Amino acid sequence: MENIAGHGERSRAPGRRGLAAYGRVLRRLALRTEGVVAMEFALLAVPFFAVLFVVLNSALMIFCNAVVQGAVAQAARQIETGQMQNIDTNCPPTQNSTLTTFQTNVCKNLFGQLPCANLYFDVHSFATFGAINMPAPTYNAQGKVTNNCFNTGGSGSIVAVRVIYAWQNMVPGLTNLMHVSNTTTPIQYTVIVKNEPF
Repeated sequence: MENIAGHGERSRAPGRRGLAAYGRVLRRLALRTEGVVAMEFALLAVPFFAVLFVVLNSALMIFCNAVVQGAVAQAARQIETGQMQNIDTNCPPTQNSTLTTFQTNVCKNLFGQLPCANLYFDVHSFATFGAINMPAPTYNAQGKVTNNCFNTGGSGSIVAVRVIYAWQNMVPGLTNLMHVSNTTTPIQYTVIVKNEPF
């Protein structure tokens, strides 16, 4: 019986020694700090760069909005003074020389900062300021505006000139956060003028 008991004690001894050795290894690992910086960078890199790209995307959108504002203000002045006259109730409008000239002038005032292919023009004429009611733009599957018009009205008309720029987002997944169904974000700027007598 004594031999059996002694044999049992000896069989359990290696297990305790193994646990002690394992504990010593864990303590040594806990004291090692060589990889702390790499671990912290790995944990913070994704949210850091995500925030960085969102900030850059927002800054570029603000710049884009300022450029579009200047271009639309210049173009609206030409409509106000009667240099651009086009009474067209079709939406989208029928392409003609006046519309082409208007598009060219707006693009020229962008100074090459934005691609003109992403610009959509929406011009509506109203009898009074109180009658202004700009319809919400509709988009197809490619993100292009489908209900834009180009009606500059006549002498004394109230004209709303809206330019919509399809901003291509830099950050993947940002459109989901902004509740936009496609990969572009529409940037709109509207100028309302009263045509001079002409």
